[in-house]
Amino acid sequence: MILLTLTAAFAGAPEAHVVTSTLVEGSVSVRAPAPDVRRWLGDPNWVSSVDGGQTSVTITGREGSCLLADYVADHSVMKVTYSVRQCPSSEGHVAVATKSNAFDTYRAEWRVVPEGTGSLVTYRLDIDTSLWFPNSFVTSTTRGAVERLLKRLQDRVGAP
Repeated sequence: MILLTLTAAFAGAPEAHVVTSTLVEGSVSVRAPAPDVRRWLGDPNWVSSVDGGQTSVTITGREGSCLLADYVADHSVMKVTYSVRQCPSSEGHVAVATKSNAFDTYRAEWRVVPEGTGSLVTYRLDIDTSLWFPNSFVTSTTRGAVERLLKRLQDRVGAP
């Protein structure tokens, strides 16, 4: 009975895995329909609020259908700043850093597809840095951050 309860409690829990030395991918099922989830995830301030608001976001403009935004994340080791160009895709949004004090490469992609009456949300985060941190540390930290963000997304939107 305890095993059954634990299995039910973790069913549908977010999972993230390392795809390459810089790319982490995670996915989670949520109760909301795909068009709603895509709209919410298209708002960088909404995503930041889901993630605990530890990253401040300022929308700085638009280029066609793309948003331009500046991000500031105050980490214990350093303040990370980066600017992105976030554009809609067929299944969600893709944000690519245009400048940063920490990332050589930053690409974040949200994909949302219908799943039953809800949605399957996939988040891919590709980060490369030439800072003094070992790449394995960055990737491990990124994996944990992706899982936490997806769990908070599921908590906010609802599990199926």
